Amino acid sequence: HPAICDRGDALWELDRFESAIDAWDLALEHPFLAKERYQRQEIWYKRGLALINLERYEEAFFSHHHHYSHYPKLENPDDERIQLELQDADGWFSWGYFFICVELGHYNYREAAVLMQKAIALDPKHRSALSFCAYVMLKLKRYAKAVDYYERALAIEVADDEAIETAEEWHNLAIAQMKLGHYEAAISSYDRALAVNPDDPQTLTNRGNALRYTGRYDEAIAAYDLVISLKPTYQPVYYD
Repeated sequence: HPAICDRGDALWELDRFESAIDAWDLALEHPFLAKERYQRQEIWYKRGLALINLERYEEAFFSHHHHYSHYPKLENPDDERIQLELQDADGWFSWGYFFICVELGHYNYREAAVLMQKAIALDPKHRSALSFCAYVMLKLKRYAKAVDYYERALAIEVADDEAIETAEEWHNLAIAQMKLGHYEAAISSYDRALAVNPDDPQTLTNRGNALRYTGRYDEAIAAYDLVISLKPTYQPVYYD
C-alpha cells in the first residue's frame, strides 16, 4: 500500500533507518507493488541507503543491485560476488559513483562519502576515489575535508590525456579554500586550474573574486575585464 511506502520515507527523513527498512520490507511484500516495477526499484534503492547508514554493507550492496536490470542478478546478501566486490577499492568506488550519485541521477552525497572513504581505506592512492570524495565533501559543505581530499588527489600524477580533468579539481579546491577564507591559497589553486584551461570564464571570474577579497582591486578588475574580452556573454562576471 502506498501509505506503507510513505511511512518508510518519513522514517528515513528522521534518520530512523531500522524502522524505515521494516516499513519498506512490508511494502515490498504487498500485492499492490507486485507489478509496480519502478516503485519497487525505488524502494530497494532507498532501502540500500538506509543499510549503508547502519553499516550493513553486504545487505546494502545486495539491495542496490537486486533490481537493477543491467547488473547480474544477486540471489541474496551472502552471494560471494558481493564479497569479491567489497574486497576491492574499485568495487566501493563504482558502487558509490554509479549507484549513489552521478550515473543513475541520484545525489545522495552522505552515503557516497561513506563508500568513497571505504575505497580509500583499501587503496589510499585511488585517485578517482580521492577526487570524487573531495567533490562529495564540497557538496556536503565539509570544506576542510574537501581541501584535504583534493590535495591528496592532485598530488598523484595523471596521464597527459587526462590533464584537463585536473583543471576542474584545482577549481573546486579553490572554491573550498575560498569558503574557509584561505584566499591566497585559492588564488594559487585558480592559477593552477588556468594553467591547464586558461580561458575558462568561471575560473577567471572566481579568481577575480579572490583577488578582490584580498584587497587587490586592480588585479581583480583586470581579471574581470579579461573574462569580458574572452566571453562577453558570460553573465556572472557583471555581477561580481
